[in-house]
Amino acid sequence: MANPDTLEFLFYIDLDSGKPNSVAVVGDAVAVAVENDVTGVAGEVRFFDTDGNFLNSVPAGFLPDALTVSDDGNLLAVANEGEPDYNIPVDPEGSATIVDLSNGVMNAVATQVSFTSISESDLDESIRIFGPQTNIAQDLEPEYVAFNGDNSQLFVSCQENNAMVVIDVMSAEVTDIWGLGFKDHLLEDNALDASNEDGAINIVNWPTQGMYQPDAIHSYTVDGVTYILTANEGDAREYFFEDSLGNEFEAYVEETRVADVVLDQSLLDAYPGIQDEANLGRIKMTTSMGDTDGDGDFDEIYTFGGRSFSIYTTDGQQVYDSGSDFERITAELIAENFNSTNDENDSFDNRSDDKGPEPEGIEIGMVNTRMYAFIGLERVGGVMVYDITDPLNPTYERYLQNRDFSGDAEAGTAGDLGPEGLVFVGADESADGEAYIVTSNEVSGTITAHRLTSLFDVVYGCTDDEATNYDAEANTDDGSCEYIGCELFISEYGVGSGSNRWVEIYNPTGQDVELDGYAWPNVSNSNPFPGSYEYWNGFNDGHVLAAGDVYILAHPDADAAILAEADQTFPYMPDGNAGFALVKGTEADFEIIDMF
Repeated sequence: MANPDTLEFLFYIDLDSGKPNSVAVVGDAVAVAVENDVTGVAGEVRFFDTDGNFLNSVPAGFLPDALTVSDDGNLLAVANEGEPDYNIPVDPEGSATIVDLSNGVMNAVATQVSFTSISESDLDESIRIFGPQTNIAQDLEPEYVAFNGDNSQLFVSCQENNAMVVIDVMSAEVTDIWGLGFKDHLLEDNALDASNEDGAINIVNWPTQGMYQPDAIHSYTVDGVTYILTANEGDAREYFFEDSLGNEFEAYVEETRVADVVLDQSLLDAYPGIQDEANLGRIKMTTSMGDTDGDGDFDEIYTFGGRSFSIYTTDGQQVYDSGSDFERITAELIAENFNSTNDENDSFDNRSDDKGPEPEGIEIGMVNTRMYAFIGLERVGGVMVYDITDPLNPTYERYLQNRDFSGDAEAGTAGDLGPEGLVFVGADESADGEAYIVTSNEVSGTITAHRLTSLFDVVYGCTDDEATNYDAEANTDDGSCEYIGCELFISEYGVGSGSNRWVEIYNPTGQDVELDGYAWPNVSNSNPFPGSYEYWNGFNDGHVLAAGDVYILAHPDADAAILAEADQTFPYMPDGNAGFALVKGTEADFEIIDMF
């Protein structure tokens, strides 16, 4: 990326053996998660220099998948998926690997983290343990990993299981597991297009529960609190085996269509025609759950993926979900190609019965003081961009799309198809000083760098929507916010024994206030100038009164406990027969704000 406008292919690395599943940059080296050619044999992480020369390797678990590196570069983690192979047959355990890189890749030390300590009592109702003839550790299939803000915890998403495993990094032990919950598609904000046979965009509510089942995850920290972002793709289990003649047979397949199952009469009565192909009949559901009373029909319908991205706390509380945004936005911007598949054009509505746009990859990055999330849509393509500076109130920014719907996918003229991985390159890291989001596109085999700086120009103004001068176009607060009826005021004054006298001024404005623009003139009971002040008194030079804080004036001879709280002393404090005012402005031109 020396010239981001013209990306140049340099070389490829021949692994000789194994299958690469993930790569990550570690300082001046590149780490590759390599799956063994034989199922049931553990894989490894191999390190290469930037010229492609092999440096070192460390052991991993079965089918190492996603890699992640801690922000300080001292740790690397691997999600070991451990999928079964019914031709052997074998079902390896899912696990994680933590690699200590503090002494460099040549001295890397790997620690394997087993999931065998997880028991049934640890599982909540949204965690799925359902594979045939497996224990919990075998059934869990790690997909992605992310460290928390201080690298003390590692979060491991298990996609098919709809679960998150939490690992203590220091002890390399599992400390928690929590389910990601279900998405109620009857809620207005969670509508979806469920049919590829209705010939139209039809984003409506249906009585289904979406299993979030994230693929990629990412963490970030706001005000010392770590949050986990998830790209809620969804995935079903489909395992097959072949006989000696090459005939393929099902070992386990959980996926079916709503039209092909027996639904409970209560669903049929509540939603007439629910199993019609133009309604909910085409959507794919799991047969692993939903028969709540065990009578052989389905009382509840569980579908794959959330068609969204979510934000969770580290203990599993969902604080945000993008709802039906992705389908509504693409319906507006690329209506003629809504929910297209990723290997052919002219495929309008093709993926509505599956998992819609299928958000798969997720990355974050800071651009012009704002934190953004970038979510790759595997099927229809493109990258959704959200401002996540406030994790409780993310906002949609724009949709980056480099697919050519008039081109030919097979001929390689359709642009980017199937964004799989995303990498953010900050302005301080790039060759031209601008920020980029780089996508690797699985189907088209292309790499694309999207320049971001020009897309996110700094707009200064008041960003607080409770202020009278709130600017909806501003993305960087300049401290200019103004508030109706909200000013400093005298919140307390006291006249005690002796010199124990004080005045307290409170800042309720919601922003820090410089006191150089304020004063506190006073008068005595023998003021020779009725109607005006007698003494003009200023605050300490340069003092900034923080939002929600107080400024205390006290007599210099007051008790030590009062002086310990005082910001300023003054020998002529009010004693019950003098006046005191809080004013804004200059001695020649001021406004009285409060007085006693």
